[in-house]
Amino acid sequence: MERLRRYLLYSKGALQEHQINKFATMAHDRMTECVYRQRLASFGTSVALEEVRFVPFIERGGKALEEINQEMGLAFDEQDLQYYTKLFVEDIKRNLTNVELFNLAQSNMAPYPGAKIGAGGPIRDTHAIRRGLFVVASIAGYTTGNLTIKGSYAPWEDASFTYPSNLASPLEILIEVSNGASDYGNKFGEPLI
Repeated sequence: MERLRRYLLYSKGALQEHQINKFATMAHDRMTECVYRQRLASFGTSVALEEVRFVPFIERGGKALEEINQEMGLAFDEQDLQYYTKLFVEDIKRNLTNVELFNLAQSNMAPYPGAKIGAGGPIRDTHAIRRGLFVVASIAGYTTGNLTIKGSYAPWEDASFTYPSNLASPLEILIEVSNGASDYGNKFGEPLI
């Protein structure tokens, strides 16, 4: 279902392009709405959907992933390429589609490890609404396991506990999440406390 609003504008002469643009800026939210200059005869679109296709991992291995990574701009780094190649070819043993890879990319390459969520959600939500809202700052809190900071001792930490080598340590996560949230918030002029 799509809601439409139609405006009938009166003017002494033909409306100029800049006048139409000025009215559109005041009357619609460009984040969630679009302007139709002519009455719609159909909801059809000329946009052609990209074809869903299988990427030949089984046949071509890592080379196929490198190519699709460049083509689609998935931003997989070398570690991701190696991991996914092994996963698809040796473990899953099937070719994935370009749609599945796009989904993986969205779930995967935050600018800072661990900063996949947080500041972005509130910023997106508040800026998308844009009605009577002024954001002053965001507040972030983090909870982690044993930080084991060198030269610092906390009696509740278990120094004998070791984390798996394929996971970032709690200290690394805490630093990177904080850096990522602050970096993202600063890009929108929203400081993080």
